[in-house]
Amino acid sequence: MSKAQFPTPDTSVSVSLSAFLGGSRTARLGLDRRQGNEEVRASLQQSQPAGRGWSYQLEAARQGASTGTPQHAGRALVQYRARFADVGLDIRASGSQQQVDLRASGSVAAIAGDIYVSRPITQGFAVVDVAGLEGVDVSFRHQNFGATDERGRLFIPDLVPYLGNSISVSQRGLPVHVSVVEPDRRIATPYRSGGVVGFQVELRQAIGARVVPEADSTAENLELGELRVRVPNSADLVTIVGRGGEIYLEGLGVGTYEGTVTLRGAGCSLVLVVPDALDPYVDLGDLVCAASATSGSVDEGL
Repeated sequence: MSKAQFPTPDTSVSVSLSAFLGGSRTARLGLDRRQGNEEVRASLQQSQPAGRGWSYQLEAARQGASTGTPQHAGRALVQYRARFADVGLDIRASGSQQQVDLRASGSVAAIAGDIYVSRPITQGFAVVDVAGLEGVDVSFRHQNFGATDERGRLFIPDLVPYLGNSISVSQRGLPVHVSVVEPDRRIATPYRSGGVVGFQVELRQAIGARVVPEADSTAENLELGELRVRVPNSADLVTIVGRGGEIYLEGLGVGTYEGTVTLRGAGCSLVLVVPDALDPYVDLGDLVCAASATSGSVDEGL
């Protein structure tokens, strides 16, 4: 509140109250009084989400001299932030005049060999790639932004250029045998440019198969034989062949591996081909074990 003494006395009053209603909603109420004129304002606003969703801004005002007819004004702005565009409806009214605007805006970006249709790109953008996993929740600036598509990708058009933008993926909703190696990452891009943020995943995948002797072998089965699988740049995996030639292995990634079965001093060789699959258990079927040239034939199983 202030009071002017020169050239003529005048008292002005300005009061503003704000209340946070939760869920990114805010209410405001204001009063201004100056030189016999008074204005009362009220508004209700919900901010735009980081990802898809609704936002709105509702405003109402009453102004005029204390002895005259007051004037009323208002505004209703409703917007929806979609995957491919921003759309909105803006209605303004002041006295007997009204104005209605319908808005729609979007962008097209090319990155990593793909074309993305998106809402407006004002600064920078990024493509999140979660190793082909669909439906993985992605957070941008610590707010839920959306989920990856059927290719395991999500386009983010709201990066701040030249600064580290925080992007993270959630472990929730992932299969129990899948984990993200580094779930939190940062990316900085130039102005009006983009980049790819890749998230590597680890599979705790089980491999099953049945080891069978080659057709001209004298061995009937390879039960109780020792299977040794050679893993590049790592220790060999060793297991015992079970009943009916069944084997069970963990820790093998996608690729081709050589293995040997040793039973009673003799051995045979086989090849395991692990496919690119996200299933928790992969059955490789029958694996033919051919007699090793240096070990002779495998004796008959017990």
